[in-house]
Amino acid sequence: MASYEKGRHLCKDGDKSREIYVLMSGELSIKSEDVELAHLKGVDIVGEMGVITGEPRCADIEAVSDTTTIMVIPKIALDKLMKTDLELGLIIHRNMLTSLCQKLRGSNVRSRQSENITSSVM
Repeated sequence: MASYEKGRHLCKDGDKSREIYVLMSGELSIKSEDVELAHLKGVDIVGEMGVITGEPRCADIEAVSDTTTIMVIPKIALDKLMKTDLELGLIIHRNMLTSLCQKLRGSNVRSRQSENITSSVM
């Protein structure tokens, strides 16, 4: 477990994707070019996209509460776990997929809301 103080970055856009982060307590802000893409509270997984695809980070992840507790899981350990414990690997994959789907759904809702605001102004 790692503790992050308010304002500390877990990673930045363009960093190599070497681990996933499990938010255990506190809050995180996911930003791209100073635009907040997501605000996470409670237990959630972040940083999984880059680990899955092997691509660099596509956003900044910043602790925004006074103390944020993170479980850091290196990609190497995750890959080893997936090979040695198939049942646990399935659970982890399901949780990552659920998290990604929730984020995509939220992004779609925000996009529609933005489109509605833009069209009502015109």
